[in-house]
Amino acid sequence: MANEIFDLRVRNLEVLGTRDRSILSVPRLEAPAGCALGIHGPSGAGKSTLLFALAGLLGQTKGQVLWGPTDLNRQSERQRSRFRAANIGMIFQDFLLFDELGPVDNAALQTLFAPHARRPGIRRMARDLLTSLGIEQDSRSVASFSGGERQRVAVARALAHDPMIVLADEPTASLHRAAADALTDDLISRVEDRGCSLIVVSHDDRLLDRMDRVISLEHGTVTGGIAA
Repeated sequence: MANEIFDLRVRNLEVLGTRDRSILSVPRLEAPAGCALGIHGPSGAGKSTLLFALAGLLGQTKGQVLWGPTDLNRQSERQRSRFRAANIGMIFQDFLLFDELGPVDNAALQTLFAPHARRPGIRRMARDLLTSLGIEQDSRSVASFSGGERQRVAVARALAHDPMIVLADEPTASLHRAAADALTDDLISRVEDRGCSLIVVSHDDRLLDRMDRVISLEHGTVTGGIAA
């Protein structure tokens, strides 16, 4: 199980779009391990872009994204993939599930990348998370699932390998209020109990109110909150 804790330090981060146009510029951002950081702002402000940059998922980036001693922007694509597989759980706004698979196979997807010794544990954790999230583990594919059900499978997938970094893009957007509050409780508990790093993009005021800090983005720059 992953047990290393990660402070986040961002320095002069810039994400480039077409024609090398800057679409995100964050001169400085810090979040210690065990911190729950919220990011909010209008649509198109660059919130998801920042989250993807923090995961090392974007190609045209400058500056530093340091998780502990690891600067993702200085690593190869393969090294970044290994780092994510070992340490990062991502909850995507569009779920990104495999429609032909059932909920357990989707939630346990990390077994494809984990060492053999960890695979049974990840699958058990995936089943436990699905149960706690109210998802029946039958054989039907997730193609027939509602948006809220798909969201909960995506959450289970992000957490099944017990990551110490959780990056979540609108994790409560498709959930009813009770389910959203329950997920928020679970995410905050991970931060408090295990010292996980949690960064959440959200328009959900109830979720943002539970964060330790909240920053605002607009037009690709930090316009509010404390960045460092």
